[in-house]
Amino acid sequence: MAKIASLVAANNFLTVFGGTRLLSINGHTSNGAATVALYNGTVAGDVVSANLVHTFLLGTAGYVNLDFVEGIDFGAGLIIVLTANAATFNLLAEYTAASPEA
Repeated sequence: MAKIASLVAANNFLTVFGGTRLLSINGHTSNGAATVALYNGTVAGDVVSANLVHTFLLGTAGYVNLDFVEGIDFGAGLIIVLTANAATFNLLAEYTAASPEA
């Protein structure tokens, strides 16, 4: 069963322990300056370039819709870091346990 976590300016860092599959990131941003970085890891020390999976620039103001059809698997765990860069945002991250074959 999928879980949903809220990410806002006061809560811009999410860590999910263990194998995780990211399904989507949806919500709203006030301008195109915010970024979302996805890392494979479990602790703050894992937020390094070697563990970076992808960075998304939320390039326009308004609705954000990042749907990953098959999901993106993170073997160690998932860390999401949002950087506002003068934007405001309210995003939801939907995730579940990684598939057994991951």
